[in-house]
Amino acid sequence: MGAGGMAVMRTLRCSLFSPVFLAPVLFGAVALLGGCPAKVATVDVTPPKFTLRGENEQKSLVATPKDEDGEEVEGKQVTWTSSDSGIAVVDSTGKVKPAGSGTATITAKADEATGTATVTVQLLKGVRLEAPAIVIKVGTPRPALKVAFSNEKGEMIDIKDSKVEWKTADPNVATVGPDGVINGVNPGSTSITAKVEGLSADVAVTVNPADAGADGGAAAPDAGPKK
Repeated sequence: MGAGGMAVMRTLRCSLFSPVFLAPVLFGAVALLGGCPAKVATVDVTPPKFTLRGENEQKSLVATPKDEDGEEVEGKQVTWTSSDSGIAVVDSTGKVKPAGSGTATITAKADEATGTATVTVQLLKGVRLEAPAIVIKVGTPRPALKVAFSNEKGEMIDIKDSKVEWKTADPNVATVGPDGVINGVNPGSTSITAKVEGLSADVAVTVNPADAGADGGAAAPDAGPKK
């Protein structure tokens, strides 16, 4: 059944409980006047799930009231509430802002129907590297250091999709690639910085000379006089 047919069926169902007036029109047809407005059966909220990390980050949700046939019902007032204002707050337009780390449910209500979205707040407040100092050798790559994240409560949080920016204080001593791999260039000391969303952590790097013969530059053992 098309949208027009469903609209007629809604009107007929509603007319059983509302004043109905029949008016003659051309060719003996009748027009059904009156009826009642469509009732909201469900409310779709998009996106249904999202994450906020920064204190100034926000997300605007969209609520779509629908009738029992799945058709959008226009002109309905939607009210928004949060299950925990200590984690996330929502205003009258559906804009969500973080308040503290945790998970909360945002509810949109139209008539007596409701729809929800789940927000996970991970307020990134700290970045740490697995070691405060490391020692490497010239020419020997050192795998990237593990980066740990913490929230405003000091709790460790798992942030897999955050981009880490790496930087060396002295590229003549040690370099660092975009993947965090550190390479010793010359003996000496420097530091490597990992930066994530405005937060940073440093590691002190000491570069020692390469082992003798590690680069193949040492002389080969004497095989003895040739005959």
